[in-house]
Amino acid sequence: MNQHQRDLKTNELEKLVTQAAPFLDQHKDKLIYGACAIMLAFSAWYYLTQTSSNTNSAGWSKFISADDSDEYGTVASQHKGEASGQWALLNESDILLNQGVRSMFTDREAALDDLKAAEESYNELLNQSGLSAALEERALFGLARCRESLSGKDTSAAVNAYEELLKRFPDTVYAEISNQQIAALKAPENQEFYAWFQEQDPKPLPPRTPVDGMPPGVDPGSQIRLPQTPSGLKLPNSAAATFPEDSEDAGGIPEPPPVPEKAGKVEGTAPSLPDDPAPGTPAPKKSDEE
Repeated sequence: MNQHQRDLKTNELEKLVTQAAPFLDQHKDKLIYGACAIMLAFSAWYYLTQTSSNTNSAGWSKFISADDSDEYGTVASQHKGEASGQWALLNESDILLNQGVRSMFTDREAALDDLKAAEESYNELLNQSGLSAALEERALFGLARCRESLSGKDTSAAVNAYEELLKRFPDTVYAEISNQQIAALKAPENQEFYAWFQEQDPKPLPPRTPVDGMPPGVDPGSQIRLPQTPSGLKLPNSAAATFPEDSEDAGGIPEPPPVPEKAGKVEGTAPSLPDDPAPGTPAPKKSDEE
């Protein structure tokens, strides 16, 4: 670039500044307010981004420490709309579904409560916006299983749920089992079974008592006996003690063992004491040597 070209560009810049000066003087207040607004918007965006990041971290921390359906439900309500809250709601739904399926054979009332709560949670999750494909796929499959467990003779609700899953996710990993269940739910003999099964009302078994398993008419208290003393713990006959209740004269004091007739003289190192003198006899005099 030669000097002539540089001079031309400098002149054009000067003309532009000269032309813009009146505009800047006229609208300087608006430009200042606009610049401030842009700065405030940027500050708000930065703050919300950081706050959202911190909130998501707290949600995942609670998700990891959750252990049952109630705790997952708490995380889901506190972080609704966030990924951590959505996965917590899915886990809550799955736990309620599994509890309900198991209890259908032992406690029908509790099972129906769990299954209806699971169905409600699955629907709540599917109605949330911003749901990932993985969450939606699992929620649709869980909802189908839940409606199948609640089915009577009319299995159309469960069939529709499986078909909706296949419609939204044709290549789902649940495709094979979904097609099998659709065919089974449409079979008349299976519909009759579901109708019969829903009419059943199993109750939880009462708690077991000590009488359970004993023959009829036997008092459990009569079966309580102290164990016999092992023969190895009995004392030898020579050292056996005699107690008052075992003696012929109950309540008396046991006799001491007899003294041997001929007891040997006990010898020791101390000198023997002199015999006591007879009454009225003077004591012997001591010799000078003593």
